[in-house]
Amino acid sequence: MNAKTVLICLFVSLATGFGVGLLATELLQHEIEFSLFVGIPAGVAAAVAVMVASLLFFGKRGKVAPETINELR
Repeated sequence: MNAKTVLICLFVSLATGFGVGLLATELLQHEIEFSLFVGIPAGVAAAVAVMVASLLFFGKRGKVAPETINELR
């Protein structure tokens, strides 16, 4: 895994975090007075989950044994 892959994963996780945070804040705006206090943790949790998942995905990419690829065909 190189620096480019880590930067892509970081960008994807930040975009997801901002998107989920804004979405949660906007959806709860009329229900909860301080909906930002729900949106921020939701966005952080989503960003962390996407960062871990994408790093695991890209970390295992390229390390598959050739026998496994032949079995999938």
